[in-house]
Parts: sequence; C-alpha cells; structure tokens
Amino acid sequence: MLALEVEFLTGRYVATAHDDRDGWEWPPHPARLYSAMVAEWGSAEEPSDDERAVLNRLESMAAPSIAASAAVERSVVTHYVPVNDANLTGEALWRRSKQVDQELETLRDPQLTDKQRRAAEKRLAAARDVADLVVATSRNGSSTLPSDRGRQARTYPSVTPDSPVVTYVWPEADLSASEKETLDGLLSRLTRLGHSSSLVNCRLTDAQVEPTLVPSARGSVRLRGVCAGQLDALVGEFRMHQGSRPRSLPATTVSYASAGEVVEDGPVRSDLAGDWFVVHLEGPRTLPHRVVAVTTALRGAVLAHAEEHSETLHGHSADGQPTRRPHVSFLALPDVAHGHGTGRLMGLAAMLPIGCDHRERRALLQALGRWMTNGGRLTVAGGHVLQAELVEAPHLRSLERATWAAPSLEYASAVPIALPWRARKAGERANEWQLAEEWVADSCEHIGLPRPEWVQVSIAPLLQGTLPASRYPAFRQGATARRLVHARLRFPVPVEGPVVLGSGRFLGLGLMRPVGVGRDV
Repeated sequence: MLALEVEFLTGRYVATAHDDRDGWEWPPHPARLYSAMVAEWGSAEEPSDDERAVLNRLESMAAPSIAASAAVERSVVTHYVPVNDANLTGEALWRRSKQVDQELETLRDPQLTDKQRRAAEKRLAAARDVADLVVATSRNGSSTLPSDRGRQARTYPSVTPDSPVVTYVWPEADLSASEKETLDGLLSRLTRLGHSSSLVNCRLTDAQVEPTLVPSARGSVRLRGVCAGQLDALVGEFRMHQGSRPRSLPATTVSYASAGEVVEDGPVRSDLAGDWFVVHLEGPRTLPHRVVAVTTALRGAVLAHAEEHSETLHGHSADGQPTRRPHVSFLALPDVAHGHGTGRLMGLAAMLPIGCDHRERRALLQALGRWMTNGGRLTVAGGHVLQAELVEAPHLRSLERATWAAPSLEYASAVPIALPWRARKAGERANEWQLAEEWVADSCEHIGLPRPEWVQVSIAPLLQGTLPASRYPAFRQGATARRLVHARLRFPVPVEGPVVLGSGRFLGLGLMRPVGVGRDV
C-alpha cells in the first residue's frame, strides 16, 4: 500500500475547475497533484533520475482512492489586476526572442556548410531586430508601468475543507523502501498545490484512512487522473510553453464513486449520453455526407428559438468563449447496420449531457417547441429546406434510442470520427494509423468511458450503409481540416450509448452504433 498525505497549511484550497473558470475544484484531482510533483522534480538544477523513475512508477498505477472531507465554497469575487505589458510580451515578440537563442545554438554547430551558416546568420540578424523594437517601445510613455497598465478580471475560486488533510491511497502499490524514500524526499519539497496561495505540506503516511471516493467505472464523479506516458506528456508540454505561454494539463478522465453512493450494476454511460429529443425528417431522405450541414442547421434553428442564453445549449459562455463543460450534442441518425442500409439520414436528435438540471432541459424543450410552432422548417446550407417533426415515439428503427444506446462491448462508427490533428511531418505520417488508434481510445476516456481494449481505424466503412470517410466534406475548426476516419472498438465492460467521439462530436461526427447485439453489421 502507498498513502500520500496533503495538508493545506492555510486551511483553504485555491484552484480553478478545469472546465469552469469561475468554478472551484475539490478534492484536488490526482492529475493536479502528479503535475505538481513533476514540476518540483523538473525545477531542480539537475533533475534526479531516481525521482523520475518513481514518477514513472506512479503514472503506471491504477487510480488512487481519496480520503477528503466536505468543503465549503467561498463566494467568487472578481479582482482586477494589472496585465503584463502586451508590448513586451506579445506572442510574436516572444517567438522572435526564442528564435535568437535557437539560431545562436545552430551557429555553434561546427558541421554547418557555408550556405547553412549564411542562412542562419541572416535569420539571426532578423530576429535581433526585436531587441531594438523592444527598447523603442519601452521608452514610449508610462504605459509600461504597472500602475498605468490596463486591468484584467481575475477570479480565485477557493474552498475551505472541514479537515485540511487529503490522503491519496494506492492499495496495490508495491514500492520498495528506497523508492518510498525517494518519493518522500520529492514530496518534502512540494510547497503548493493549485494557486500559489495554497501552501501545503506533503508526505507519505502509514495512517489508515477511510476513502470517501473510490475509482469506479460506473461512478458519477469525474476527476482528472494519470495514465502511462503522463510524465513525457508534461515534459513535452513544457518544452512548448516554457512556463510562460498558455497551456493545458495532460490528463485522463477517471470515474469515482463516493463512499455512500449506490453504484448500479449496469453498463457505463458517457458524460454526453443524457436525454435526447428526436426530430423526424419528412420527404426525400438527405444523403449521409450532409451530416454536419444538417446538424449545424438544427443547432441554428434551436438557438434561434431559445429565449435566453444557456451555456449548455449554446456551447459557449456569455462572453462568447467555448465552454469546457459537456453541452448539447446535435446528431444526425442514418439508416445503417442492416442488410438494406442506405446511409441516408432518417432524422435528427438533440442530446443533453448527463447531469443537466431541469432549467437546462426546459430551455431545450421550449426552443424545440417554439421552432415546431413556427413551422419546423430546417434550412440547410445551400438553400435546401427540410420539414421536421418532433416525435415522442419514433416508428423508424433508426430513430429509436435503443438502436444507438443498447449496452454493448463493441461499437462501430456510423458517421466518421474527426481526429484532432492531421499528420504533417514525415514521422507523423509514418505512424498515422497508430496515432489515430491511440487518439480514438483517448477520446473515449475524454467523455468518461473506459479505455477500449482494442481499436481498429479505417477509411473504408465498417457498417453496412455507411460511406467511406473520404466521401465526407472536410470538417474544419478554424483553419484546420480534421482527418476523418471510421473506427471499431471494444470496451472492457458493457457501454450504454449513445456514444459520440471526436472533435466534431457536438455536430454529429463520430456517432457510434452498438455491434453484436442482434444487429446485422
């Protein structure tokens, strides 16, 4: 057994929830604790190989149980703080200053050809122009002084726990005495967790504690956890942001059950698989490759008939920033996975995420109702108009929830999955299929599902009636066109759908269909 104790010396914990800038986090997520340990290890003048080995052992362990008391949330107050001088720390200037260092390093290479050396010297001269720009800018006015800079809103969500001690327990851990000594030494140097004001004392302990949260595939609490490769991912992220640029915390999602929670003995569901409302499309069926065009039109119709802003409905906060919380998914339901499947779109669905309150559910229903009252017409890009009807008891199999939600170990894509990248470098292209399989597995964990035992990706269709992924229009997010692939996968435990994976999941890409539950694939 391994037990790690964190004591909050000020009696409070300040940390922002990963999916809500004004929300608080409690208890501290295992991924945050692990990242703090990695940061402490990496800040040493010469990072210890022994400590790295122990960190690698930790990332390979199963998720820990957690013993944490209840906590009282402090009201969030907005503070206005002077921002860094944008003239001196703008993104373009930051890149140029880093380029100076890179070119100097290049010029130290004794194997450079004359042509390569001249090119590097030219790039260095251009990059050094930044120094003159910085000096000239800093001499202009007093706007560079903190007292005269603009102020930006900041919030510091915090909680006050009933007990300042949180304990993480790995019941099956078998670290040696020397490994425990190494880990304890690393923990002794860890002084904060979360915001810099959250001072902590960390150590290993032999105390027996009763967990309040235990890992459970069917639990309702989602925390960010650690998986194999976490240390390398954090090191790679640091090389890119260097501690000064915006960054995200590499993590995997782990489901937990509270000690008093009755966990149903049933299939696992994703965070997105809440209630859904089905719209039947009348008249000629829409071709399958029009999925995103049709779901975008559905989303537009719903938002146009919503009375007030709802983050769950819009997918954006009131200030226009994309929400990091699960929100409504707009799906297109094709006729696939049987002997006569054509792939044509039979209807649409608006699916709420799990955990929505009655107000968010009502907002969606009212918007759908007003849309139907106003004629229920759906105008798709290109001017094509479809007639839609909200149905409670669909008579078509493709529109029945059971078709998409029947518990199953295996799923296959009815609509291609949009990957978050497109291979550009030679090394990436060589390993593109392996990377795609890993990312599809990651995307399952991202929505609260267990990691699949195996994943198969393909450009060719894997269900009767679906089209090859190459037949679908490019799915763009900003300037990036996402790679589209079909996938088939197997989970270690039964999963209840609907399952939607990938970057375009909120617009119907990545819709999966259960396999092996009496269906003709």
